[in-house]
Amino acid sequence: MKTLRASLFTAITPGQVPEWIHLMPAGEFRTSDKRGPFRLGDAMAVIAASLAAGGMLAIDQDHATDLAAKRGEAAPARGWIVELDARADGVWGRVEWTETGRALLSDRAYRGISPVFTHSAGGDVRQILRAALTNDPALPQLTTLMHRDDDMDWKKELAALLGMKADASDEDVMAAVKRTAKAAADEKATAARIAKAAGLDEALDADGLVTALASRQAQSTDVDKLRGTVSDLTIEIASLKAVGSKAEAERVVDAEIVAGKPIKAQRDVWVQLMASDPDKAKAALAALPSIKGDALVREQDKGSGGLTAEERKVCALVGVSEEKFLASRQSAVTVEI
Repeated sequence: MKTLRASLFTAITPGQVPEWIHLMPAGEFRTSDKRGPFRLGDAMAVIAASLAAGGMLAIDQDHATDLAAKRGEAAPARGWIVELDARADGVWGRVEWTETGRALLSDRAYRGISPVFTHSAGGDVRQILRAALTNDPALPQLTTLMHRDDDMDWKKELAALLGMKADASDEDVMAAVKRTAKAAADEKATAARIAKAAGLDEALDADGLVTALASRQAQSTDVDKLRGTVSDLTIEIASLKAVGSKAEAERVVDAEIVAGKPIKAQRDVWVQLMASDPDKAKAALAALPSIKGDALVREQDKGSGGLTAEERKVCALVGVSEEKFLASRQSAVTVEI
C-alpha cells in the first residue's frame, strides 16, 4: 500500500538532554489542520519495520533531511535513535546524542522532537523514518504534538485539475494522469506529422495548422490541389481532436463510476454520449444517484418497473429503454469508493 508522510511533535523539558524520547502516541490522533486521523495499532510491527533497514534512525534539525537536503543543503545528524520501546502511551526511542545535539538541547535552543513517519491511505502508522529537533508544533495544546506541514496537498490539487473528487484514490488519480498525458502526447505527435506533411512548422498545434493552411489556400494559384490537401489534413485534424475528446470523455465517465454512479456496465455508451454531447451526458449523470454496493429499489417505485424517478428521467435523456437500463443496473458490479 502506498504511504504518505506526516510528522509529529513531542515536547521536552527545556535544558534537559533526555536519553529516551516519546516518538509516537498510542491509539488515534490527528492534527489541528485536520490531517488524520492517524492510528498506532501494532506498535511492535512499527518498531520492527522502523529499525529493520539500518538499525539506527537519524535526528536532524528542523527536518533538514526532508527540506534542506532537497535543495542541496547540509542535513547533519544531531543524534541517533538506537532502540525503540512499545509502552502504554506509545512508542519511545533511546537516543545517542552527538556533541552538537547535546549542546543544542542544553542551551535550550530547541524544545521538541518531531519524528517523521509513514502511514497507509487509511491512516495506520507503518514506519518511523527519522526525527528532528524543532520548535514548530501544530498541536500546542497536547503533550504529543504534530509538526506543521505547509507542503501543498499535491494529490488534492491534481484531482481538482483532473475534475475528480478530493478523496479520489491514488490509483484513480494516477490512472487519470496517464490517460491525460497519453492523449496530449498523441495530439502533439499527430499535429507534428500533419505539419511536416504540409511543410509547416512542426510546433504548430491543431488550431495553428488550420489557420496556416487557410492562409496558404488563399494565396495559392493551384486552388483545387490545395483544397484537396486542406480537406485531407482537416480530416486528420478532426481525428486528432476526436482522440482528445474521447480521452476526456473516458476520464469524466471513469470519475463518475468511482464516485458511485451505477453506469459501469454501460461505460462505452456513456463515453460515446459524453464525447458527442457533454452537456446532455452531464445532465443525465447529475440525475443519477450515487450508490455503494448493489442499487436498491425503493418500495414506492416497484410499481413502475423497479426504476426510481431519477432513473426514468435518465432513460429519457439518453434514449435508453427502461427495460435495458434496469437489466444493466442489475448486472452492475459493486463500486468501491
